[in-house]
Amino acid sequence: MSKDAIRGGHNFQAIGASALIDETTEDRKVKDAVIKYLRLGGDTVLDVTPGNCDVSSDLSYGVDAANKALVNLFASIHFNKAYDSYVGAIGSEIWLNPNNAQAVKIANRILANLHCLGFINRGLKDGVNDEHLYDVKQPTMTSMIVEVCFVEADEDVKLYKKLGADIIGKAIAEGILGKTIASTVIPPTIIFRKILRVTKLTPCVGLSGELVKTFKVGDMLTAVNEDKNWWILLIGSVSKANCQEVIKTTVKTVASPITNVSQVETAQYGIVTASTLFVRDGHTLTSTKLGTLDKGTKVKIDKKIDDFYSIYYGEHGGFVYADYITLQ
Repeated sequence: MSKDAIRGGHNFQAIGASALIDETTEDRKVKDAVIKYLRLGGDTVLDVTPGNCDVSSDLSYGVDAANKALVNLFASIHFNKAYDSYVGAIGSEIWLNPNNAQAVKIANRILANLHCLGFINRGLKDGVNDEHLYDVKQPTMTSMIVEVCFVEADEDVKLYKKLGADIIGKAIAEGILGKTIASTVIPPTIIFRKILRVTKLTPCVGLSGELVKTFKVGDMLTAVNEDKNWWILLIGSVSKANCQEVIKTTVKTVASPITNVSQVETAQYGIVTASTLFVRDGHTLTSTKLGTLDKGTKVKIDKKIDDFYSIYYGEHGGFVYADYITLQ
């Protein structure tokens, strides 16, 4: 575990950049998410964001608090601006001391995570020699300024609003920690099985708006439900705009009360009894094979549909023939 100090850049008296969005308003949102996920990841975190004050007091407040607390990492969350307006994407960058190997390692992880969300990676910037930045030079520990994106770049802002501060904060926190922060996912109701192909790098979003993972172009997914703009998977939701439906297999639904039972809700585990058991994308023997399970494998069962169990399998779920599963 590490001890971190995180702040939002500027304040509402010593204001930050403003265009399509306001830096000070948005960096507070991202900062709060970073702190939340760092704590979930096991770190001790201090919020060293100042209140409203002049520029000099603003700069010294966070750094002085971090130095006094003897933290391991100081990170200041900002948004950037280079033009009055900009059509297109500019991206993310991080200012640091390039001679601090730990800062470089962490910053590269953060930028990689933000790039996976869709932001252009503008790389590491020298905050000591090229720019004499207070938040980089004055802390006694590893320090950096994270520039999430550019407030005047319409594509940056569009992506930021689409993702939300929570997903971006989680990506930054995971970059700092160097690990994935587990999210609790409540399985959705399975209405159908639709096989999707990812056509554009897309985040998978959990129920609380957190980033579950990022899917690459060409990844194959299975949606089990949907709403107006989202395909719902067993682990979260992905944008319909970034996926193409490839195969559709419908799951029977039965009105309550159930008669001539073809679907029975379960909350059980089972053990595979066949030497090799196929996992399929639908509840028929002709459904597409997704993979295999070896004898003795323990599976979590969602429900029984006809002669098959719907199971939790990988990221997408699947179906196995019920005769080859012994319930526990």
